[in-house]
Amino acid sequence: MNAPFNGPVVGGLLSVVAIAGIGAHPRNALPILAGYVLASFFATWTLSVPAIAVGVCFATGLAPLSGRGGVLWGITAGILHAALVTNTAALQGGFNLYNGGFASGLVALVLVPCVEVFTSTAKTER
Repeated sequence: MNAPFNGPVVGGLLSVVAIAGIGAHPRNALPILAGYVLASFFATWTLSVPAIAVGVCFATGLAPLSGRGGVLWGITAGILHAALVTNTAALQGGFNLYNGGFASGLVALVLVPCVEVFTSTAKTER
């Protein structure tokens, strides 16, 4: 990504390690990251911006959603998170460190019910 290695980025990387405890691993985190890369082709920002690097770190909190729903839901979650993380800073008073988790919560709020309804694996587990 070629982003600077500063304090917020290190904090985001530590959150990635903490999120691993709830089921994030490379197989279900890579679709989220692929969604970010795909969104970067159409966005006005690049992946080398520190705020986006922190957003990518907090987006891995959506990895269990990708693991449950599949790769396409993971890519969708990454794209939605990328769109929200760049626009929710005003709600947080400009603190970019907080809006990554906030955007993850909003994406999960919308996508978890969709995954439950539209995937057959979620229906068979009930």
